Amino acid sequence: MTAYIVRRLVAVPVVLFILSIAVFFMVDAIPGDIVAAKLENSYTPARAEALRAHLGLDRPVIVQYGDWLGGIFQGDFGNSLWNDRPIRNELWDRLPVTLELGLMTLLMSTMFGVGAGIIAGVRQNKIEDHVLRFVTTFGLAIPVFVSATLVVGLPPVFTDWSIKFGYVDFLEDPFANLGQVAIPAAVGALAFSSILLRLTRVQVLEALRQDYVRTARAKGLLGFTVIWRHVLKNAMIPVVTVIGLSLGGMISGSVFLEQIFSLPGLGRYIVNSVNQSDYPAVQAFVLLAGVLFTLVNLIIDLTYTVFDPRIRYS
Repeated sequence: MTAYIVRRLVAVPVVLFILSIAVFFMVDAIPGDIVAAKLENSYTPARAEALRAHLGLDRPVIVQYGDWLGGIFQGDFGNSLWNDRPIRNELWDRLPVTLELGLMTLLMSTMFGVGAGIIAGVRQNKIEDHVLRFVTTFGLAIPVFVSATLVVGLPPVFTDWSIKFGYVDFLEDPFANLGQVAIPAAVGALAFSSILLRLTRVQVLEALRQDYVRTARAKGLLGFTVIWRHVLKNAMIPVVTVIGLSLGGMISGSVFLEQIFSLPGLGRYIVNSVNQSDYPAVQAFVLLAGVLFTLVNLIIDLTYTVFDPRIRYS
């Protein structure tokens, strides 16, 4: 296992280096001109050339990439082309909001999706199974941005209650903070928990049909013990894999949720950066998302032995 961990850790920098190349040059190729956007009505060729030189955009792309990569190794993502503020500070200020939203979404999704999936699998073709499968169909059919818009727009039409926009730091008022983040997290968890529910149900049903489960029951073990010791440990490996792979979807989903619910996180920041053609900010966001995604999947791989001790890394 130690050799496997070492190989995975060595592969991480290689993956991130390849990601940095893809991110920088693909984002750089996006249509749009920050110089024209900043100058607007005062645009002249001379002013545009001077501003381009000031921002360092007149240098060869490969030189820009080298400077950008060198800065990243020092923890410096450069300055925003729009307001000249350090991007590192912008990301650091907004990262806690996105992490809180993502972790709460993941927690809600896992608790409901896995728990309900186990119930649906154990109670196959019973009323609980039919109800939960209907809920998953509903959750998968509605995109996140549509359900978020409905949650924001419908309550004021039919009731006197409406969502309070904005963000309160957890340390200032924990209850107000959780109240603001819980609703968008629940909206984001709807679709993902539906996927987890269906996958968990299938895996539980498959495990229940195995010989070792019938043997455990023949020995007189209680139903809960059979489910916990024999079914779940074998059914959870694909579920854990999907949870890790879903991180990218949660990061992209936060873009919609933070914009609709007015949360000052990375998702809202990246939308504004794209609209302003602030490419260094976009590059930093995508690279940061890639780092988080890579590290989470490494952790997921290492947790397989918890569910199935028979797994050996070679």
